Amino acid sequence: MKRFSVSFGEHLISYDPFENVHKILLPCADGREELSTLHRKLYDGPHFAQFDPAYPYNPHMTVGANKNRERLDHVAAIVDHTPIIQGRINAVHVVELKSGKLKSLRSIQLTL
Repeated sequence: MKRFSVSFGEHLISYDPFENVHKILLPCADGREELSTLHRKLYDGPHFAQFDPAYPYNPHMTVGANKNRERLDHVAAIVDHTPIIQGRINAVHVVELKSGKLKSLRSIQLTL
């Protein structure tokens, strides 16, 4: 897969029933198709059994999470004054969260 540009804009607050928390999400404006393709490719192979098409993927960046939605409302007001986030996806890093720390398992560089 080739490297690609992305941008993330206005926030939304969404409830995540899997983690039982509310999240502040920045939906993807540019690069949605590429992120969706990357998401599908990540589920090809050993993680295919975990893929559930009943839950469509919505490309986004999570910038906050809390069980109490009211706490997120204050943070969301700050996020509203943040400029659009733009960047370039050059690699995929597979990590494991263990004992509160991220451990890098593998890095995959995308092509030029």
